[in-house]
Amino acid sequence: MKKMIGTLIIALIIGLLFSCNGHYRFLIGQRPVHPSMIMPVSPGEGFIWIGGEWYFNGNTYLWRDGYWTRPRDGLRWVPGDWKRNHNEWYYKPGRWRK
Repeated sequence: MKKMIGTLIIALIIGLLFSCNGHYRFLIGQRPVHPSMIMPVSPGEGFIWIGGEWYFNGNTYLWRDGYWTRPRDGLRWVPGDWKRNHNEWYYKPGRWRK
């Protein structure tokens, strides 16, 4: 019973750590080179461009191309950015903010 409770507590802590702040904390030794991309023509009036982003697939960071979308009501898009933690880097994904 004590072992089961201990396992549940550890699982809860891990779940909380991965749900905090909505960004990844996977560290890498150097930040990847930003790929170049030609932005396609807008599909119409009122669209905004969401630039390409990095995402972590469980082993490494991969690139996802940008896209056109309509803005969300009352929100603005904040692009993702690489953050440095001592000698290692992690990516904070883009997000919609008030």
